[in-house]
Amino acid sequence: EKEKKAAPGNPLLPAGSKTFNQEKEEKKAQKKATPENPPHPAGMETLKTASWKSPVLNTPPQTGISTSPEGRKEKLVEGKSVHVELAFDNADLYEVLDATLYELFKVNYMLDPSIKAKVTFHISGDYTRSQFVNILNNVLQLNKIAIVKGPGDIFKIVRRPMSAGVANAPLVTGGENVVGDITRMIRLRYLSAAKALGNVRPFLSTGAVLTLNTMNNSLVITDTPDNVAKAASILGALDVPYFSDISWRLFPVKE
Repeated sequence: EKEKKAAPGNPLLPAGSKTFNQEKEEKKAQKKATPENPPHPAGMETLKTASWKSPVLNTPPQTGISTSPEGRKEKLVEGKSVHVELAFDNADLYEVLDATLYELFKVNYMLDPSIKAKVTFHISGDYTRSQFVNILNNVLQLNKIAIVKGPGDIFKIVRRPMSAGVANAPLVTGGENVVGDITRMIRLRYLSAAKALGNVRPFLSTGAVLTLNTMNNSLVITDTPDNVAKAASILGALDVPYFSDISWRLFPVKE
């Protein structure tokens, strides 16, 4: 018989045999090579999945409102005031609308994709949802942009000359608590509508819609609620009979 070769490092063991310590080390290695901890080739590092966190929106202190993702789903109660401290300098319109209308006041809106604008305004105070929408509408007025009522509880943000055609709000008669641009018809009794058109246009926004109806001698105006009320007040002062402020009396003539 051929002589069995001794195991390297231990002349007393046959070739291929393992010492007790070698078997112990192999068992430890097998135990570590579980599905949770699979073995990796030498020189390779395991890739750990990093947890993603959404960016934190740095908003001012508020009253009765949450800016968490869960809070965004809740609709703000109409009439409840929210404290805001906003300072935007040459800010992108898209970011301003998302940070104010959507985040703070839970307003659903759609925006004309062709509109690209920068806005600058500083506002501080307590405002209801309707009040803030009207304030922002006045800010956008400087950019010839309007906020108008859309379907349901959605608002549309469009170019001001288009506001009359895309608004879903009905014609107002005055005195209603409305939000965004409004459309109102003003009938005249004494002053001609053609002449009144030129009298009120300087007091309206650039791009405000003003139409003339000669059939019933009236004007149809689409603009911010404040500007429409101002135009109605001016026309009310002008639309008076020519002799209304003149008193007269008959005197008998003696020969």
